[in-house]
Formats: sequence, structure tokens, C-alpha cells
Amino acid sequence: MLFVGTGQDEKEIKKYVDKLELNDKVVFCGKVTDRNLLAEYYARSDLFLFPSMYDASSIVQIEAASQSTPTLFLKDSATSCNIKDNINGYISNNDYKEYGNRIIEIMNNEKEYKKVCENTFNDIYITWDKSVEEVYKSYLELLDKRK
Repeated sequence: MLFVGTGQDEKEIKKYVDKLELNDKVVFCGKVTDRNLLAEYYARSDLFLFPSMYDASSIVQIEAASQSTPTLFLKDSATSCNIKDNINGYISNNDYKEYGNRIIEIMNNEKEYKKVCENTFNDIYITWDKSVEEVYKSYLELLDKRK
């Protein structure tokens, strides 16, 4: 498991990993600002875990999708709003046992997983150029309505 980034719970997570004797299975990558290295981490990953109820908009799900890496979100979180469960990503209830079981379920269904990976890239990934193009088009439509 790769932990990319830092946060207020990092020390506690490291202690817990040590307590469970999982140091040989968990890598703490720290803060990563190099976009190419970050893309490599996403490409190396089978699943991006994003168990947050509080992030309102997350670029990390788009970054993961750029490498066809699907994300597991929490149900009713703002970041899960454009996710169709088992289609272009995954959703779990906000319960740590259910979340863990959902990871196992996802990884045990290889055929569905491959399809979700493909849909993640096609549905969720958007380039900055495409995003700017869509916003520009929306502005033009709004200007036309004012006339």
C-alpha cells in the first residue's frame, strides 16, 4: 500500500502499521509535487482510496483517472457525485469494515474491475485544455442568452 501525501494522522498511521508489523507492505511516500512521479504512483496503483466526506472537489480523482486507476469513495460525499458505482468508480458506506470489505470485493472481481478502469479513464479523466474549452463554451452560451 502506498500512502502519498502527509496529514495530521500520519504519525498515528505509522505507529499502527508498525504495530501490525506491516512495514514491509506499506510505503509512506510523503508529499509529492512532481507531476510525473505522481502519475507513476497512480499508474502503479490498482485502486485509489479516498475515504473523505469533507473534500468538496478533488483533483486527485481526475489524476488517478488519467492513469485508468479507479477510486473508492464514500457514499454521499461531494467527490462521489459523478460516480456511478461499479461503472466508473466505486462507492462504499462510511463504515471502516464495509470500506475494507469493499476493497476486497473490488479486487476479487477482475472482469468488472477492468471495465471500471476503462470507464474511469473515459468518464472521469479530463485534460486542462478540455476543461478550459468546456468552460469557455459555457460562457459563450451564457453571453448569447443575455442578448
